[in-house]
Amino acid sequence: MPERAVDVRLGFFRIADAQRFQLGVSTLGDLVSQHEHMASIGVRPHRAANHGEATSFSYRDPDRNIVEFSCPNFATVEEKVAFLSGPVFAADPSGLELDPGRFAALYRAGDSEDELLRLDNPAVAL
Repeated sequence: MPERAVDVRLGFFRIADAQRFQLGVSTLGDLVSQHEHMASIGVRPHRAANHGEATSFSYRDPDRNIVEFSCPNFATVEEKVAFLSGPVFAADPSGLELDPGRFAALYRAGDSEDELLRLDNPAVAL
């Protein structure tokens, strides 16, 4: 049965002249699985980053809009707020640009999430 408009919630944001649509996933494993699915159909992210408070893989659609899959890096709001209020975020709010293929491969190889999410991890850096 097709979904009806009243059954779907969408969010659209206009930033400058680009449109961005963000989809949240619950876990790093879900983010990696989404990346693997997209790669299996030939779609590669134009950007992947660990922003400190969240990790995201961003894709461009045919109209050049940005579709971003993002997952939180902290289990609680308090941990996230502490990070966002701290010196690491203040020094570099963009975080670490990721090589999405290496990131996914190391996740699947069993690297710990703590190691993968280190902002100084050269093994996953672009």
